[in-house]
Amino acid sequence: MVSSFISSKIIANQIILYRRVSTKAQEGGDYRSQLKSIKDKYPDFSIARSTIVDIKEVMSGLADPEVRFGSGIGKALRMLMRHSYAIILVSNLDRLGRRTDVFELIQAQGLGHRIMDAQTGMNLDELIAAKRHIKIAKKTKDQKRACKTGQERYLASGGVHGSPKIKHQSRHGTKRKMSLAKERRSQVLKVIAAMARQSRGRKLKLNDIADELNRREIRTGQGRFFDAERLSQLRKSYPGAFRKAFDTPLRDRRRIQAHVRTTGSVFANRHQMQQLMRTLAPIPRAWRFRPSAAHRLVFNGPKPTFATGRWFDRCRSPPPWSTRAGGAA
Repeated sequence: MVSSFISSKIIANQIILYRRVSTKAQEGGDYRSQLKSIKDKYPDFSIARSTIVDIKEVMSGLADPEVRFGSGIGKALRMLMRHSYAIILVSNLDRLGRRTDVFELIQAQGLGHRIMDAQTGMNLDELIAAKRHIKIAKKTKDQKRACKTGQERYLASGGVHGSPKIKHQSRHGTKRKMSLAKERRSQVLKVIAAMARQSRGRKLKLNDIADELNRREIRTGQGRFFDAERLSQLRKSYPGAFRKAFDTPLRDRRRIQAHVRTTGSVFANRHQMQQLMRTLAPIPRAWRFRPSAAHRLVFNGPKPTFATGRWFDRCRSPPPWSTRAGGAA
């Protein structure tokens, strides 16, 4: 059934296109097939001319609602709230999810009338009223049950699960997981450092940090939203990095103070050098830079231990203009 409402939104360039696949292996073909099914119903549809944004994601339809709303469908709903005249268009209702609670949570936000199914031309509220979401969930459970039965039958007949390359794949997966965790931790610490700098050293609350991370669409390793408890666990795992991030404004202040102290010591040393040169001013220039004589004259102490073979380094008596020799001062 072709909906005139969807056609008008296509012409007005007010479509938020949402496409979902369950695995990476399905990305190429399934995205194209979903787009083709929409174009078969609405030939005027074009991603370039009709959409505000095209959201694609790899996500299981059976994923937890928190994970779903922290990923592509959550982004689509936020875009829908931001654009008051737009609609979300999906090729089929099961692209939204395969769990009844996901459909009900979307409807509870009051956005069901603006989420359209291209195949039926109906919105989400109408599809839920017709119990279509329950049929999708039941069909999915039946498929899972049949798949499990087939696997048990295969193993009973002598089949083997696994891959001969499992060792290499496991090593590569571990490295990839550690790399992603490090990148995610770096993002969290950058946000904390920025917030600490803006607050000028005021103590930050974990709930405020979690809200900022969620606003920036930074998720946990499982794709969930951050909260105070999860941040506390992360801080226990990396206490030094968190202390450094929280200490950012104070560290900047200490660095400036260190620069001030260094500059002050430089000026103090320069003042001492000027005093030394004023003391050496009455001494003839030929003697001013002779280490042994200058040291005896200014500091009245023993001469340096190095010997250069020159007569003024070997002489024991003060120069003739010294007051100790009875000469002119």
